Amino acid sequence: MKILVMIFICCFGGICYAQGFEESTLNNYLYGPYFNDPLVHQINKNALPDFLKKASCKTSVLNDIYNDFFQPGIWEKVITMPEIKNVLACAWNGKENAYELMEKMVYAKQLNEASVTENKTLRSIIYHPNFMLKIAKAYPKILQVIPDSHPNYLQVAIKTVAHNPNAFNHLTLRFKRHPKVTALLFNAKSTYDDIYKHMAIQYALSDAERKQYIMHNGLLYLELPIEVRDNPYLAYHAYVQNDFVYPYMPPRIVDVFNDEGAIMVPRYMTKLTLIKQKLISVIRLAIRPIKDMLPSSNDGDEIAVNINEEDDPGELEGENEFSDIVFVNERTVVTDIRTINKIETKKKRRLLNLWRIARFGDNGQVFVAMFRPNGKEHLGTIVVKQNERIMFSDYAAVFSMDGESIWRIDDGGAFSAKSFVLDRVVKSSDGYLNFSFSWKGTYTTNKFNLVDQGGLLIKEFINYYFE
Repeated sequence: MKILVMIFICCFGGICYAQGFEESTLNNYLYGPYFNDPLVHQINKNALPDFLKKASCKTSVLNDIYNDFFQPGIWEKVITMPEIKNVLACAWNGKENAYELMEKMVYAKQLNEASVTENKTLRSIIYHPNFMLKIAKAYPKILQVIPDSHPNYLQVAIKTVAHNPNAFNHLTLRFKRHPKVTALLFNAKSTYDDIYKHMAIQYALSDAERKQYIMHNGLLYLELPIEVRDNPYLAYHAYVQNDFVYPYMPPRIVDVFNDEGAIMVPRYMTKLTLIKQKLISVIRLAIRPIKDMLPSSNDGDEIAVNINEEDDPGELEGENEFSDIVFVNERTVVTDIRTINKIETKKKRRLLNLWRIARFGDNGQVFVAMFRPNGKEHLGTIVVKQNERIMFSDYAAVFSMDGESIWRIDDGGAFSAKSFVLDRVVKSSDGYLNFSFSWKGTYTTNKFNLVDQGGLLIKEFINYYFE
């Protein structure tokens, strides 16, 4: 019966693909748009040329708005339409102050659903592909605040990254994973090894793309998540290209190499394993959109972790109140669409970056997330996931005058996995988890705990010290 069901699903999937399912439903599922991103449609192509004929940049007015907007604190004033049009004209003419106002004031306001129908003419200008592309090439951060639902988002992103590969950092997480973007990033430089190639394979989604990159440089295999390295096909090609990766392969793969002989792996074990994995992958891909639409019955599950066998449960009472949980630190880019969907839906914000920084116990994971800014407001979050249960510890911040110090001094405006280290995980006698972190800044390191209290992560300050 199971075999018949699998055959039916595969056939159904093939029919759907043949009917253009892949280009519509599947692509929409993998790359957006997120449910609360405003739809961008009915762009008047003549609005931009008509605007540019009449527009002029008044620098003094622009500077007054800029200085007022970037005063410390939240911006609460209402900017008039003539002032907005002056910002647009100045941005088109290359004024730096106008770029930042475009990002944090004009585009940010339009991301609010309430403003979707406020001014169709304004939207036809700022969302005109030529306008977006010109601004993005000069100021790539604009890509953060353009809604993914824009029909030209991918084309603008590709052209901007081709012009400046560093613009990749400002794409929303969904489009960082697009194969056209990762392929462009991989080929950004003609060198054998560079940072862009490492970033490309980290965000690549398909085994075919990963294989291509690994065959160029076998060491890129080490950039793959642990669960992806378990693919014997990719491991084999990495080993052939550079045998330095051999000690870092999963034990199961090494056993195959030792038992069968590396030269025989592609003919037998690898091909059989690859076929099985592809079949399972197709089935999972076909049912994921349906599965994600259904409410999860595990959302309220209690966290369950494995404790070392050496620990005596009886010792949890009395003197030993806590028991250590085994964990492993890492820094892995997260590309799994289900995880992305869950976090974005719960926080109601787009992700710019998501890293897994540790795995603990049984199916426990710790993530660092950075979300798309909302005007001057920024949000970074530590996410703890155990099975289907997700907990958050939020770190909100307001844009600083220099734009380079949002959460910490000289942090480059990034809430990054590089700054966080998980030092310890313990389970209390009443079943709650306690996570100890170090948050490293340029000058100081903060030590703090995150304590699970009924599904909430409560922050407990420990100490800080200068580097």
